[in-house]
Amino acid sequence: MILGELIQRIQSLYSRGVQSDDTRLSSRHIYNKLITAKNRLLVLKSNKKQALSSKTYQTLNCVEIIKVGKIECDCTTNSSFCKVYRTKHKIPAILSDINKILIRSVNTLDNSLKFDLTSQNNIKYKSGNRYTKFKSEFYIKNGYFYFISDSVPKIVEITAVFENPLEVKNFSQYCNKRKESDCSSNLDIEFPIDSDLIETLIESATKELILLFKQNNQDISNNTQDDTITQKQ
Repeated sequence: MILGELIQRIQSLYSRGVQSDDTRLSSRHIYNKLITAKNRLLVLKSNKKQALSSKTYQTLNCVEIIKVGKIECDCTTNSSFCKVYRTKHKIPAILSDINKILIRSVNTLDNSLKFDLTSQNNIKYKSGNRYTKFKSEFYIKNGYFYFISDSVPKIVEITAVFENPLEVKNFSQYCNKRKESDCSSNLDIEFPIDSDLIETLIESATKELILLFKQNNQDISNNTQDDTITQKQ
């Protein structure tokens, strides 16, 4: 279901649940509740060892990789690992369940090279481990992906369950310069949620909004359009 349809359904249900002369909510307010509810439902499902469908995953198709200086890596154990590469831009936040971060894959565009997730601490022992010293790996630090490999490509593809779908849509992607002139509305994106959770998502977000209204005990200002949601990209 596209984002605009979800927002319309929640607005309609909310208006029925709140008796007021002014019951309109901004698209941005509804969207914030949607992503909060989405993330909570997906984490609960993942924690139960239930598989998340492909609908919940989004892909950054053309993530640019750059070389970084020695100051950004640990050079105390093996000088060969001072040549570190990372994503040019910070990657949108990725959802985590109780056991793991929900990343499906990090690989080159042609799938010829795949990277495994590791930790920054494990990199220190990489050169001394005959089983992992030649593995292509990455770790996450301060929102960037850092890559350790004999051969690091200029561009990779990242597929994961991201916290905020619009950050993925608006991410600066190296090999898709058309995004800068993309005129599609943010409301037209497919909202990344499992089909079996859509009704629960709508119900949960609507109840939270109604409860918030009652707690505030005041009318919510009428704003039929929000620049953050409806802006043209």
